[in-house]
Amino acid sequence: MSMQFACDRCSRPLHSVSVLASALAAISFIVLLMFGPRAEASSQALSSELTPTLRERVITDIDRSIRRNFAHWQGLPDLNYEAAFDEYRVAALAAPDRRSFSLLSEAFVASLQNGHTQFNDQFLYRSDPGNLGFALGDYGEWVVTRSRRPDLPTGVRVVSINGEPFEDFYQRVKIQLNASSDRARRSGLTSYAALFPVRFELAFEDGRTVTVDRTERPNAPTTARPQVVNYWIDQGTIAYLRIGGFGNREYERGAIEAVTGPYSNAESLIVDLRGNGGGNTPSRLGRQMLGREWQSWRTSQPDEQPAPFPRTQPTAPRYILLIDRGCGSACEDFAMPFSLSQQAVLVGETTGGTSGQPVITDWDNGMSLWVSSRRQWFPDGREFEGVGIAPDFPILLTANDFAAGSRDRIMECALSIARHNGTGC
Repeated sequence: MSMQFACDRCSRPLHSVSVLASALAAISFIVLLMFGPRAEASSQALSSELTPTLRERVITDIDRSIRRNFAHWQGLPDLNYEAAFDEYRVAALAAPDRRSFSLLSEAFVASLQNGHTQFNDQFLYRSDPGNLGFALGDYGEWVVTRSRRPDLPTGVRVVSINGEPFEDFYQRVKIQLNASSDRARRSGLTSYAALFPVRFELAFEDGRTVTVDRTERPNAPTTARPQVVNYWIDQGTIAYLRIGGFGNREYERGAIEAVTGPYSNAESLIVDLRGNGGGNTPSRLGRQMLGREWQSWRTSQPDEQPAPFPRTQPTAPRYILLIDRGCGSACEDFAMPFSLSQQAVLVGETTGGTSGQPVITDWDNGMSLWVSSRRQWFPDGREFEGVGIAPDFPILLTANDFAAGSRDRIMECALSIARHNGTGC
């Protein structure tokens, strides 16, 4: 990405009111929401920890890194970067304390709408209790998808928080969330526990309510799941391999041992990538499985209209990949070549849609910045960022899919494909 390309984008007029204007209007609410009375009590100490010189340095470094490294300007055709940055700089220099400064910085960087571009300050969350203890997803309605709180079961529909419609709450806090699409932003909301009040009431669609106190640990213990799980489903014919993440090279090695060892002669291998947030691109594993069909992303913008990759859906696939919106980054690097292969089909939801080798700036005071330095396209030139990898067999999930005892419809579809030569979902 050249500086000239970035500046061409920067000079475009604003299509509407700047995202930063919304951030400035909402920042006092965010500070109160996240920290309550504590923010006022400690504002003097926070101001003394963030000198004017350091503020100027951080602001300048953010601008410099974005201009030099950010590879996603084409995804922001209506953003006037110069105006947005000037607005941010004035507000950040005038911010009363470190919390306000960092929240503004977080919102400014999040306005670039990229899942691998974010500002973090560990100080924001140093005194926060965390412990949300549950996850929410938007499946046409806000639903509890995971929970360690017995009074907050999976599958329930959440309609409000402290009397405020939950959708309104999301709209107010989303300016702090970095993501390449609104779907990804919604999916990541409960990963940011500090955006929620320390104590709050959730109301369900059926009229019940529950009070969540984040200073109290969730009752249900955390169950550690191995990152690599494999076993026979139908002895000698259908095998299962779950890869929970690629954050450690040992996980890739464990998967390679499975596909080259006990399951090397399986007629069908179901590879479960659901919830795999990425890590290091598992190229060795991919090449071991697909051989010459293994492909890399395109990293230059196509000059012409993309021509769809010529692929007919396999009728007897060797590999059946289970994917969902939680599959992102290196997980998508792994899944993409399978989506083009005659050896595989994909089942489930469209993936998260973000990757891009972030360049990291660290100020050695708890603050850091990630800026995505590479934009990727499918080999045939189709857009990937903010779009994701679509399954061959889409499964539209609803709140009922997360209720205790519900059927795993994605897995059922995969088994039907394996047992009926690619049909049956």
